[in-house]
Amino acid sequence: MDRVQSLHRAAASLAETAARPTFAASFIITDAARGFDAASAIAAAPPGAALIIRDYERPDREGFASELINIAREAGLYSLLAGNPVLADGLGADGVHLPEGLGDHAAHANRLGLLVTISAHSGPAASRAARLGADAVLVSPVFETGSHPGARSLGPFAAGQIAAMTPAPVIALGGVDAETAPRLLGMGFAGIAAISGFHP
Repeated sequence: MDRVQSLHRAAASLAETAARPTFAASFIITDAARGFDAASAIAAAPPGAALIIRDYERPDREGFASELINIAREAGLYSLLAGNPVLADGLGADGVHLPEGLGDHAAHANRLGLLVTISAHSGPAASRAARLGADAVLVSPVFETGSHPGARSLGPFAAGQIAAMTPAPVIALGGVDAETAPRLLGMGFAGIAAISGFHP
């Protein structure tokens, strides 16, 4: 639990010094397939954090998402459903998280009044996400990550350059934990997104 709280504090520190802050500093990403319990992560999070519900392959995804949205709301957290603005709106989520290839859905999400985060894996992709109206851009992978073993990481310096050049708040994702987070201070990030790092 201490490592989770340390990471939330690190995210808050980034947000305090960010030139372009956004609606949340901590973005908790679900991954039930890896055995992570989202309800426990919500309970360990400070009010005002955000929950991104992925778990695309779950046959009961709609019911699963609805339950987590309600739990997040009761805990004072934002909820964002990944990939589908219409379903996010229908379930009462606060927003939608879009993979890099689905960024064009941001306009529809904005019309629905949803918060929008978009993933990006390069500088040009991050700039495009900002142009599409993202409230925050999740740039990854900053460090080596267990969710994508073997994937080439950007490194904190290159990711920080992307954060500095992107005209929208940038959230660091990928291998960010209590040990690596201090390397992000002063790099221009507005917060931290993580799977395992935010799960007790």
